[in-house]
Amino acid sequence: THEVTKCNFSDWGKGLGVYWNLLCFSVLNYVFSIWFLVLDWPCGCFASVFAIGASSGRLLGELLNDTVMDWSNTKLLAATYAVVGAASLVGGVTRTFSVAVIVIEMTASVELTVPVLLGVIISWTIASWLSLSLYD
Repeated sequence: THEVTKCNFSDWGKGLGVYWNLLCFSVLNYVFSIWFLVLDWPCGCFASVFAIGASSGRLLGELLNDTVMDWSNTKLLAATYAVVGAASLVGGVTRTFSVAVIVIEMTASVELTVPVLLGVIISWTIASWLSLSLYD
């Protein structure tokens, strides 16, 4: 008899682990984003850059919670890192501050206002020093 396998969200960190899953997702999404941006297809860049930032932020959050924050009682949700990472990467790539407002309204969380705005401002500043905007 075949047992029906159901999607269980609590075990997605088993097997190769959450780090490997997030790293593969980020790298594959990055490669496919580059590939689709150079094609003549109108597919946009906002959602793919947002996903790369969210997965990279979540990966950083998981790593920090398991290493640096493990010895203290100061653990933040990895989702917080994901939201700040997504907003920061999109803000740095597109050189817009409006992504901070979009993310704050999308999450409906006032507590994330300062980290999101700070992340977008820092990424916008560093990206301005390093290169032109995606739209330039």
